[in-house]
Amino acid sequence: MGSAALVNMISPAASHAKLISLFYVIAYIANWVPVLLGAVVDHASLNLAVNLLFGVGAVVCLLLSIAVFGIKIEKRF
Repeated sequence: MGSAALVNMISPAASHAKLISLFYVIAYIANWVPVLLGAVVDHASLNLAVNLLFGVGAVVCLLLSIAVFGIKIEKRF
């Protein structure tokens, strides 16, 4: 079973189109990561590409965790 089929199965009818479009936006952005890292490796170094990958990944994870926990804290009060 593919990922898009799974999203089709679990998404509620009210937000079906929104979740499918979000799925494809995330998939297309994720497909650009190796291309951009390859360009960094070609023009700079593998070390810089790995450092950028982990640095940007850490920042994204931090921002997502702040967003998720911020929403939960606001709902409590």
